Parts: sequence; C-alpha cells; structure tokens
Amino acid sequence: MTYQRLAAEQSWMRTAGFGNKKWTFAWSHDKKLANLMGCGPAVWDHMCLIMWKTSPSGKTTFQKPATRLTVEAHRKMHDGFRHKTDDIKAHLLRIMDIPVKDGHNEL
Repeated sequence: MTYQRLAAEQSWMRTAGFGNKKWTFAWSHDKKLANLMGCGPAVWDHMCLIMWKTSPSGKTTFQKPATRLTVEAHRKMHDGFRHKTDDIKAHLLRIMDIPVKDGHNEL
C-alpha cells in the first residue's frame, strides 16, 4: 500500500524541508469515519486523505480532508481509480506547507 510506504519511509519529506520531525500517518477502511471527517458521503470505494496540523502553540488544530487529489482522480474515482504515489506526495506536501495560526479553523 502506497500510503503505508510513505509513512514508513519519510525521507521524501526532508527534501521539501519537512524532515525536522517524524510525522504520524494512520489509515482506515471505515466509510463511516470518512463521512464524519468530511470526505463523504462515502457510498463508493475511494481514498479519503485527512491531515491534521496544529499551530506552533498546539492550541489550534487544522483539518484538511481530500478525496480527489488530481483531475484524473476526480474523473475516474467511480471506476476504482488508485492515486499515484507522486500525486499523494504532492498533496501531502501542499497541506504541510499551510501555516496554522492560533484561532484559525479551530475544531
């Protein structure tokens, strides 16, 4: 599974300047959880990628759910489309680069 490999081997983040800490990755096949986190309604087989980040003080958490990382994924998601590793990496790096400020999008 691509996501598990990206989680285990995080050297790809160092080249983008995010290698200063170990990032935590988790995954589930629970469609109910995907719906609760903002990726639904999940009535079909898809990937729901959710990233949580905290502000430097830890007082604010930012949540960013995503199911369609590319135009191709959007067109083909009902056909069992699987995201390419580079598309998942690019999406994660874009979200990692968003600064989280205290009071911004509190959960």
